Amino acid sequence: MNETTMISLGQSLFDFHPVLAAMKHGSGAGILLGVLVGAIILACVASFVVNRYLHHLKYESHAGLFQGLCQAHGLDSASCRLLKQVVGSAELEAKARVFTEPGFLEKAIRNPRNTSNREKLTELYRQLFDEKTAKSAS
Repeated sequence: MNETTMISLGQSLFDFHPVLAAMKHGSGAGILLGVLVGAIILACVASFVVNRYLHHLKYESHAGLFQGLCQAHGLDSASCRLLKQVVGSAELEAKARVFTEPGFLEKAIRNPRNTSNREKLTELYRQLFDEKTAKSAS
């Protein structure tokens, strides 16, 4: 194919459909179609980005893992809030460590500032780390 054949092929594509022909000549319908197609593409890209961000928050973050572990252990919202307080006082970046390292709960139970929550913390400790409790819950 030579250059003139390519140009005539390109011209014939624009003449094939009335909307494409309108785009070629710069009419309002062609511009409107271009804007519409651009808006659809932009909406698809924005939807994809937001979906990835929400997926990351839910499944690939410390907060998401913590929430998932609270659900997996059947903890109510009050227990999860109490564990978040333990995480905050221990200044843990990875909140889920409170589920794998009993020392954080042991320290919170011994802390004199937690006298009002000591019973609930002890119950949480048993629920998460006591083998007998874990086996009977299974």
